[in-house]
Amino acid sequence: MSATLDHTWQQNPVSGARPPWSRANIARFYVLAIEANLSGDATLIREWGRIGAAGQRNIESRENVEPP
Repeated sequence: MSATLDHTWQQNPVSGARPPWSRANIARFYVLAIEANLSGDATLIREWGRIGAAGQRNIESRENVEPP
């Protein structure tokens, strides 16, 4: 008895078909924002997660750097 592998799940570059298990949890959001904080420095705010759920947030503050 020979075993055959089902390769129908492989993404087709023409149709963009996805494997069945990747269709779940596909509703996601991503937000990038650059804002000034109280000291005038630039702050990068990154948010991501699933729509309808609490996401994650990462905040990075950078001192203002003058261009050369």
